[in-house]
Amino acid sequence: MLDQFIGPILIERAHFVVKSEGSSVEEKKQCATIAINYLVSLRFTKSPYWRDLLSASGLDNVETVEMVPIGDKKRLVVCKAIGHEYVEAINILETMSNEGNEYYRKLETLAQLLVLSRNFKGLEELEYRLSECYDGNAVQDELNAMKRTRLLICGGYYLQGRFLDFCKSFFKFEKEDPEFWNILLANDTNRFFTSEELLQMATISVIISTPFDNYGDFLSVENLTRFRQECPLMVETLKLLSNTCFGRFLKLWDTEIDKKCRGSLFLFQMWETARFTVRNKVYFFYLRISNKLQVSYLSRTLSIEESLVKQELQQLLVNLHLNFEIEDDIIYYRSSPFLIKVVPKLEGNHKIINTVLESRILATKRLKDSLQEAIIENSDNQRDNKNDTGPSAMDRTVYGYGFDEEMDVDEINDISDVESTSFLSGG
Repeated sequence: MLDQFIGPILIERAHFVVKSEGSSVEEKKQCATIAINYLVSLRFTKSPYWRDLLSASGLDNVETVEMVPIGDKKRLVVCKAIGHEYVEAINILETMSNEGNEYYRKLETLAQLLVLSRNFKGLEELEYRLSECYDGNAVQDELNAMKRTRLLICGGYYLQGRFLDFCKSFFKFEKEDPEFWNILLANDTNRFFTSEELLQMATISVIISTPFDNYGDFLSVENLTRFRQECPLMVETLKLLSNTCFGRFLKLWDTEIDKKCRGSLFLFQMWETARFTVRNKVYFFYLRISNKLQVSYLSRTLSIEESLVKQELQQLLVNLHLNFEIEDDIIYYRSSPFLIKVVPKLEGNHKIINTVLESRILATKRLKDSLQEAIIENSDNQRDNKNDTGPSAMDRTVYGYGFDEEMDVDEINDISDVESTSFLSGG
């Protein structure tokens, strides 16, 4: 069961089996024993899962060892990851020199650590590094490591629930690389995702991200022939969906596919999200073609508990702002659209806006009239000034000079200062 795995992923998978309700006592014992023996051989038993594994294995008098290797950085990275000290493991790995042309194998290990620590942002950044430093002349082991890293990045999209991004990345890889299937189906001893897990991720991602109207098209795409051969379960599910056999599809989905997903460390993580999304997708299909239907009918047709159907439908209507209502057992399309409810509010806002605009127009008109009156008054004053013959004798006396006398700048300043002071003092 765990023959393909080594290192931290071996311990993670063993612990998953031990804690899984679907595992038999014998399966738990077998996996726990394999994990215990590996940790003892590594001489590092400082795993947060140690007690669970020891209990399930039934082994007695197993010596715990916490010898941290000094000088052997590869082994130190493994020990740190087993102890869930992922940040330290990644830091050590990043500082290691690329010995013996192992650059891509180092990136593969880094990708594994990023997946285990759920550092998906770091995994995306790794994808850019992978594309920027491609070396077609690298040895075959290096190229294979690079391709396995691409599959790890695909798996990262699935684990985030980014099903469409998984499809884009996965099928792009399949189209671009003639060695894709050899890498995917290889029985390496250093596996992280199994080929079955990756194919199941692809099946789930296709079902969720492909529109109903395009399921048939997907089945007939010529360059996906090999994929359909290797993944007959996907073909079967898509045929049922394209023929709207939802009851039969959900039966297969909730039995055979459910068993596969619940038995996998990675598929299990997004399985409930996938189930919920697919049910909502089926509900939406029925709403799209119906004006009225019964909750009980959907429950019988889809073999889903009636209370769950009603609860999920109500949530779907709210989340997508769909124009349906549920009354008792009936789901019906609302005769009065949602926008009609806001018409009175819009009319009220229209009146308020008009009132404000009218007030502004009136104020502008008053200002315009005032300005017009000021202009007319100013014109009249100018005409009156032109009719005057000049300053009077009193004016000459007040200013102390005649208009025909010459004055210099100093005199002007002196007069201005005096007269200004006199004016301010009221004299």
